[in-house]
Amino acid sequence: MSTKLKNCDACSADGSLYRVPSIAYSTKNDKAPEKKSGKLVKEFINDAKKEVEREKNNMTKEFYK
Repeated sequence: MSTKLKNCDACSADGSLYRVPSIAYSTKNDKAPEKKSGKLVKEFINDAKKEVEREKNNMTKEFYK
């Protein structure tokens, strides 16, 4: 748009129009980040491994009684 308007056609005012610059904005998420799904999966796998190891130890103790 190369046309620069200065006069208002609606109210016939001279020199009443001016350009208001557009303002770029962004929204910022201030929430604390939740745990990522990959991290949750790794924690679950580690907990499951520990639990399996405990069960194996309990089973071998019961077997050798």
